[in-house]
Amino acid sequence: MRITRRFLSLTLIAALTSVVAADQIRTESGGQSGSIVNSTKDALILNKSGSPVEIPVEDIVTVSFDDESFPLKQARQEAANGQLQDALDRLAKLEPSGPDLVKQESEYLKAYCTARLALAGSADQKVATELLFKFAQSAPNSWHFYEAAELLGDLAVAQQQYDRATLYYSSIANAKSADYRARARVLAARALIAQDKFAEASKMYDEVLALKAPSSGVARQKDFATVGKAICLAELGKPADGVKMIEPVLERANPKDIDLFSAAYNALGRCHQKAGQPKDALLAYLHTDILFYGNPEMHAEALYYLSKLWKEVNDPDKGVAAYDLLRSRYAGSRWANMN
Repeated sequence: MRITRRFLSLTLIAALTSVVAADQIRTESGGQSGSIVNSTKDALILNKSGSPVEIPVEDIVTVSFDDESFPLKQARQEAANGQLQDALDRLAKLEPSGPDLVKQESEYLKAYCTARLALAGSADQKVATELLFKFAQSAPNSWHFYEAAELLGDLAVAQQQYDRATLYYSSIANAKSADYRARARVLAARALIAQDKFAEASKMYDEVLALKAPSSGVARQKDFATVGKAICLAELGKPADGVKMIEPVLERANPKDIDLFSAAYNALGRCHQKAGQPKDALLAYLHTDILFYGNPEMHAEALYYLSKLWKEVNDPDKGVAAYDLLRSRYAGSRWANMN
């Protein structure tokens, strides 16, 4: 009896070890484990009990490899939590090792963290661009490819290199996923807004809004397109129509989606500004400042406009406080260097 129990215990330990000692892919619908045998721009191929399973990139939340070091796991978690500099400091101490996919993961995390810091004004944008471009060249089939292309485009927009931004965003338009193809149009339209080409951007947003794909990813991009379209309407002399477009997005979207909510409230603020409603604009931007500050670019934009609007409503001290926070937290951002 003791032998049987011992055998069962050893069997259980072995089984648990085999589960833990595997690559892990967490998706929107749950987790899967096995051996990641290949990566493409559009999917990771996971070997599960001898059978290959293709997991689309748009479904992937995070990945961890059995062969990766614990510091790499820590750095990934820090990056996910927004502790970008902590992640970079940890990665700087790591020597690239392990299979190619693990080495690529380490290099991408370095480039990703540097890019996010650069977009927030806390790192050099040219250095970030070089790191991402080097990664894209060395790992053209990485499952991070489309995210890297988006970051490259965002950095190009931040540096007013709009032709380059269009080129980077267009590479996302070649994705198999309808989600990413819709995202490419949203990003291209956003670059047009940065150039004050509101009529052109509006038409591109209309293309996204006309999409029939049923996925939740496309639906989210349509919400971003709605927000962008509202900005265009405001800038083209129809701010009230812009407000009407944004309100349903705020009612139906998930408030945990900080990127969407911060963009929506900033757009709402812009619409109210164009309508000559400074108090309503102030309230909209305060939502981003107080509740949805997790997106550095959106938070910096909100602080910039708050520094102006507080003065309009005769509370200059709060305007100075907003400007000081902008300059201290996002010193290198374009918003901190605007008049």
